[in-house]
Amino acid sequence: MFAYEFMRNAFWAATFIAITCGVVGVYVVARNFSFLAHTLSEIGFAGAAFAVLMGLKPLTGMLIFALLGSIGVGELSMRTEQKESSISAISALFVGLGILFCLCPAQPAATRLTFCLAPLSGCRALASTSWWACPSLS
Repeated sequence: MFAYEFMRNAFWAATFIAITCGVVGVYVVARNFSFLAHTLSEIGFAGAAFAVLMGLKPLTGMLIFALLGSIGVGELSMRTEQKESSISAISALFVGLGILFCLCPAQPAATRLTFCLAPLSGCRALASTSWWACPSLS
């Protein structure tokens, strides 16, 4: 199994992810931030869609949007006593922005549909047109 380089890389990546998720997961659950963690993934989707629209790498957009979104959620949560309401409002905003960025006419139709629907389809049927269509590959 470890004779192949891609299997060695997959093993090291999985080990790193397992250790990181174990440490971060305890913090997320202890601080009651599980809804925030879900919202950050939706913010990342909007960031990736925006980056593709601008001709950048999707990972760059995901990181920038997730960083700015987490700062925004933190500021909004500090000013109100309804933390979950502010998180859900930001979540809905960024899901809408992600869909809007996917449907902008600046991209070819196949690219837009692939990017929007690949996470829902498991990246199998629609990922044939672009390598970045599957979020796990970018």
